[in-house]
Amino acid sequence: MPGQNDESTQAASVAETSLSQIGVFAKYWEPGTVKTRLAQDIGNELAADLYRQFILSTLNRVSGIASRQTLVITPPERAKHFLEVALDDWTIESQLDGDLGARITGYFQLAFDHHFKRVVLIGSDSPTVPHQFIEEAFDRLHSFDCVIGPANDGGYYLIGLSGFHSAHTELFESIQWSTQHVFNQTMKKAEQLKLSVHTLATWYDVDTIEDLTRVVSDLNRQPHETLTEAEKEICLLAADYKTQ
Repeated sequence: MPGQNDESTQAASVAETSLSQIGVFAKYWEPGTVKTRLAQDIGNELAADLYRQFILSTLNRVSGIASRQTLVITPPERAKHFLEVALDDWTIESQLDGDLGARITGYFQLAFDHHFKRVVLIGSDSPTVPHQFIEEAFDRLHSFDCVIGPANDGGYYLIGLSGFHSAHTELFESIQWSTQHVFNQTMKKAEQLKLSVHTLATWYDVDTIEDLTRVVSDLNRQPHETLTEAEKEICLLAADYKTQ
């Protein structure tokens, strides 16, 4: 019967979604500690204000795709400030100690310990990352061990896994973090570990004044009424810099 098929399809969709988790890594927006390259051009205060809006924009863009949504923060003592930006249905958890590799490993380990099957992690430096990229990542994790979204600076804006065991910790070890080698080194590690990898389209982080100009240009091409409050604020803050 059509009704029964529709109900079965819907139930299967709910079941699949319930096995997925997305995390957004974020750092407290203390002036002078975030977006430092961008701050060289626009100042520490404005760079910090923009980064806070980047977090909000990212949360808006990736919401509603996975059943569990986690804002993964540092430092933990700033948790109350993150409560001000976290959206409904988002859980706040702290990043583990160690370098970025150790913190990423900890995030995935915890997610799979809680029996999630498809787990994605993104940063908060790509506030205009397309919603469909995130959907594609989860979809591809049905058939690939790993999904990675390369950034145009040599890093990556997204990584996802469909399983985790002790050998996978090597995927995040001995990587030259915050360099142009991150993506290539990670792909080489995945090959050594014999992980099947799907590569998403390249996107960009916002680290320089040129990147900020691109963000504003991308947002201005959208109808103004479709922009979120965070996206509008990004445009306003960027305009403030231009008028200084």
